[in-house]
Amino acid sequence: MPRNLLAVLSAAVVLFTASCPDPEKVNGPDEPKNTFALAPAAVYTVPTGVMVQLPDSVSGGTFSFLSGGGTLSVARILSGPKPSQPGKSFWVEYTGSSLARLEFPDTPGEIQVLYGYGVDLGSIDDATGRVERWTCVPVAESLCVTPGTSAQRHAAAVNQAWGFFGAILDSLPSTVSGRVATQVASGAAYEPTFYNSEDHKYKGFLYLTDLVPITRPMIFLGPSSTDHTIAHEVGHFMNHILCGESRYLVLEAQAPAEHIPGMAHPGRAMMVEDYAHFSDYFCTGTILNANPEEPWSMFQSFTASTGLSPSAVDWPSLEGFGAVLLTALVRRSPTIRSSAGQQEDFPVIGASFGDVWMLTASGAPGMGALRDTVEAFLGRRGQKALLPVLGERIGWRYNAKGRLVNEEGKPVSGAKVQAVCTAGGRTWRTPGTVRTGADGRFSLSRLFPGESALRVWQDKDSSDVTITIPWSRPTNQEVDLGDLTVGGALLELLRKTRWIDIKFEGEIRYSDGYTRGGILLTSFMDNYDPPLWNGTSFSLEKSVTFPSGSVRVAVQGKVNATGRLLESLHATYAVTSRDYNINQLFDLRDIEVEYYDEDAVWYGLEGAV
Repeated sequence: MPRNLLAVLSAAVVLFTASCPDPEKVNGPDEPKNTFALAPAAVYTVPTGVMVQLPDSVSGGTFSFLSGGGTLSVARILSGPKPSQPGKSFWVEYTGSSLARLEFPDTPGEIQVLYGYGVDLGSIDDATGRVERWTCVPVAESLCVTPGTSAQRHAAAVNQAWGFFGAILDSLPSTVSGRVATQVASGAAYEPTFYNSEDHKYKGFLYLTDLVPITRPMIFLGPSSTDHTIAHEVGHFMNHILCGESRYLVLEAQAPAEHIPGMAHPGRAMMVEDYAHFSDYFCTGTILNANPEEPWSMFQSFTASTGLSPSAVDWPSLEGFGAVLLTALVRRSPTIRSSAGQQEDFPVIGASFGDVWMLTASGAPGMGALRDTVEAFLGRRGQKALLPVLGERIGWRYNAKGRLVNEEGKPVSGAKVQAVCTAGGRTWRTPGTVRTGADGRFSLSRLFPGESALRVWQDKDSSDVTITIPWSRPTNQEVDLGDLTVGGALLELLRKTRWIDIKFEGEIRYSDGYTRGGILLTSFMDNYDPPLWNGTSFSLEKSVTFPSGSVRVAVQGKVNATGRLLESLHATYAVTSRDYNINQLFDLRDIEVEYYDEDAVWYGLEGAV
């Protein structure tokens, strides 16, 4: 604060009251029993008339009244709730009905700040919205803008704000941009008022009563505003316009008195700042010079989250994570740096900035609601399955433990386990695998949110076990997956097939004496119903009728627990026609399935070989 700030704006803090004869009843926000102690007051009788002015010896300022009348008293505040800035404080009472104005001389190069005590329902307010505190109040500049003064710097900030708003307007869909432009025109409901204040914030409403707010968009920008602070407050303004009254009322009352990027907000219930952080990214390419396209390095640059990880704090509760999620929809790079600094694959969604601005128009009040909004958006684009991958890559990930058992409940030891998610026509993996111990237990530090799978390798084969982790679960709570049953890896795949196609190498002698060197058992496999499985046993039956006759095939078989040994196979093949009848059957046992390579084994899954 400058040395003579008190001469500029009367001691940094002023308390106005219309009529409060007993200041001992005024309490502080954090100390209910704390009261104001006042020095003897200077009392003035305000003459009637137009633009009456009264110099005040206590504050050093000049009071102006539009019509005059009433009594004015000014007293030094000796003690009470401590303001956030140093300076002398004054208690001001006025009994008249005229609007009053307190003026101080403007000194070039100095910052003008004025604090008042009372209820403020701006974007910095607490969740209840009815707590008294010291907070910045609007300050009006003089009409004379001298080069180098705070007024000139504030004017430059206002021009920059309109420039950012124009850029956002140009990015909106044409179906919306015209309406938004009309709503902020001169005299319209959303025309903003700019105030010169270093307490940078946006307030969407005036509260003249506890029940009926009056729309009045107010943007507070001080001479020290940067591109980031201007873009941030313009983001609040844009969010208000897109959301409308009722939704932004909820958002504006969310933010706590103190908030910075990377700070955890339990319950994931504070989103108003994230929409403004996304505006900063859109306008400047970063969030306070940190890149949300690389969220791990971004959060490490903020003191509130430095050194933290999803296992240490609920990552989606961090301020700025919502902006990271929205940024992930528009980023074009197919790779992203991991928390370990390695490059990992990333799903490119291909959304436009206009798409994302329209998502903010939903006014989602919490991280869960924003996730639902993003999921619905991806669903409309046929990309819903990519959301768990996108979430995991930016930090919405879980750590878990579990135990693998076979169908008999015995532990599966020495198996490799990795988290995978199939989406967008490919399989996405988390890095590295772990092995189960002798007791079948394992732990993984990175799992996808929502529905995904664990890929389990046993010897040469692999199988997937589906798992689901609720998105609502905090990431810093370890997930216990319990016992997960895995059959033989090959058996797991066999159970998913749509047909059974078995070919034998060797001489097969049928019951009618016919001999051949090999057999393709399911000649009509495209027409078969999926095989029925009961444990390790399967059955398959199909009849096809032609004008000249019919064909019937029936198969019953059983494999061992791994699926690699065909323990029995009983098949019948019957052809009936005008010219001949064929009835073949055979019964095979203990046929070991040889493994060559992956390309030699075909599985009919979801209609594809």
